Amino acid sequence: FYGKNHTEETKEKISRAQIGEKNHSWNGGSSFVPYASNFNQKFKEIIRERDDHCCRLCLLPEIDHINKYKKKLVIHHINYIKEECSKENCITLCIQCNGKVNKNRGYWTTFFQTLLKEQYNYQYLETKKIEVVV
Repeated sequence: FYGKNHTEETKEKISRAQIGEKNHSWNGGSSFVPYASNFNQKFKEIIRERDDHCCRLCLLPEIDHINKYKKKLVIHHINYIKEECSKENCITLCIQCNGKVNKNRGYWTTFFQTLLKEQYNYQYLETKKIEVVV
């Protein structure tokens, strides 16, 4: 499509076709669910410190992320449930990796749980729910 332009009518049709449930990334409206009250700056900083201020997928240091994106690394919910804020369910990622892990969610949930289990001996149930062992 290089060198060509869509008409305004075509642009409008494309825009309408990709809204809400029609969008290929639709996940039941989960983006409208609020985060838990303990998902605050203090909690996020605890997770970043645990992960050595580094993206756990591509290993980009936070200082490089700040220089490139003007933002700190993001905190990702491993099981994609915003209300479940625990150190066992959160991991530090860069903006690019956070976008990457929104596809094939089952794979990434297992991947990150295995990573944290190996490093910190966190325990997870087979159903991918978080089990905090005291």
